[in-house]
Amino acid sequence: MTDTLTIDTAAINAWRANGDYDYEREIARSGETVWDRLNDAIGKLLGKLFGNSSIDSNDVNTILIIIGIVLLLALVVFIIYKRPAVFFRNKKAKTDYKVTEDTIYGIDFDKEISRAIERKDWREAVRLTYLKLLRKLSDGKLIDWKIYKTPTQYAHEFINSDFRRLSNLFLRIRYSGVEATEDDYVTMNSLAKSVETMVNSDANEEKAYFSGKGGRQ
Repeated sequence: MTDTLTIDTAAINAWRANGDYDYEREIARSGETVWDRLNDAIGKLLGKLFGNSSIDSNDVNTILIIIGIVLLLALVVFIIYKRPAVFFRNKKAKTDYKVTEDTIYGIDFDKEISRAIERKDWREAVRLTYLKLLRKLSDGKLIDWKIYKTPTQYAHEFINSDFRRLSNLFLRIRYSGVEATEDDYVTMNSLAKSVETMVNSDANEEKAYFSGKGGRQ
């Protein structure tokens, strides 16, 4: 009797090519990690994109490392572009500024501040505004000014929140090498005016008190 059983090799090959019937692969994958499966998926995607079905896990790892390095470099470049001060100190702001003695006498502060503003030298404008306020506090006997004293010492002598903020801003701009901006000057000027207003108010109240006391005698 002739054996009529035949094998359709074309159908078998089609089933083998169909992932739904790849049972051996599913058994093998049971011991794989999520990273292994991710590599496999990325390998297939890259194989389709580049027309190469032979990309293995090692190739995928290499490609991912390269992509990671490129992304990291792109992030660094972006940060440098947006915030260069994170990586570099502004040498120009430090070298162009002439450090002079922070004296409060023999200076026409209003005139010098106006000149600094005209040439947009905000660093100098901030410095002079601070020294001008020290002169007022010293004249009012609210601080004991000395050439060698620090802003922190004055902030402990004259207790005022605006004056402390103003002193901290002066310290940051005067000694850290950070380039001052117009906003820094506006903030410094606003705080200085606030302190001056408070000092003038206290002085007027004190004057009125003693005047009234003298009138009753």
